[in-house]
Amino acid sequence: TVRRDAPKAQLAFFNLGQQDSLQRITGGRIDLAIGVFAPEPKRFQRTVLGSIRFVTVARKKHPALRRGLTLEGYLRLGHIIVSGTGELSGPIDAALSAAGQERRVIAALPQFLASLATVAQSNAVATVPVGIAERYARLFDLQVHALPVDLPATEFVAMQALRGTPDRALRWLLGKLPGAPQ
Repeated sequence: TVRRDAPKAQLAFFNLGQQDSLQRITGGRIDLAIGVFAPEPKRFQRTVLGSIRFVTVARKKHPALRRGLTLEGYLRLGHIIVSGTGELSGPIDAALSAAGQERRVIAALPQFLASLATVAQSNAVATVPVGIAERYARLFDLQVHALPVDLPATEFVAMQALRGTPDRALRWLLGKLPGAPQ
């Protein structure tokens, strides 16, 4: 709908970490960041777009998952994590650490589709949003397993600078995002 409603609009998308995104918003180098962000100070406007639940994906006929995925098995497996910045931990690792557990992360890849392709060709697993797993499991010939870790749904948000005068174009664009309040 952006192309139809604003045919001359130009959008650029790229991967940034949380802190880099917020610094660039503050510095006026980007207008909007979309992703998973910790609650931030009042200098940012936070728009909740929805919540994300996670599942674990593995290649079909994975030898370690014939009887399903247990917490013990989950912790023993090699994990591919999705991180645009190359960080080797995320919200799942924080939840595991709080419970005195640790998984074995073997690689970080910058995109979900790359992680699914890697999992499809190896004995590694990846923990991904349920929507991505449902959409691509068949294409990559993957099994989807319930996450054996108690992880509450994670908020997916849009972050922007808090402005005195609303930016009409940015407000319009936000309204085009799935889940954004109208």
